[in-house]
Amino acid sequence: MTYEIIKNIREDRLTITLSSDHKIDVTGDRSKVDYWLPVIAQHRNQIVQQLKIDAEIEVIRNWLYRIGEPEVDHRLVIDKCKTDPEALIYFLRHANGEYESGYSVTTEADVDDDRVRCSQNLCKILHKLRA
Repeated sequence: MTYEIIKNIREDRLTITLSSDHKIDVTGDRSKVDYWLPVIAQHRNQIVQQLKIDAEIEVIRNWLYRIGEPEVDHRLVIDKCKTDPEALIYFLRHANGEYESGYSVTTEADVDDDRVRCSQNLCKILHKLRA
């Protein structure tokens, strides 16, 4: 339900964000903002939680781009993070540099040997998380 509320707010061409002090900010057409304020107030805690998760997933998505992970594999990680809180924490820690990795990012042109590509590593991680 919370996801639908946020989606509908955005479909009304309003911007809904979470400030660093966990206040919900809604900007756009004043009459539309006024319409949504009671709904937001009623579901405040759930909306704050969903906006936090959305922000964390965006951090993970940016990390996947930064490490050169093929875009086709992004959905695997993002979907797992949306449904598994442990996976979200795990990948967020990676994205924030809390884990050291012995793997280096390479391009296809660079790979002439047996190095493990990032996508292979993520697949291994996802398999471990499924267990």
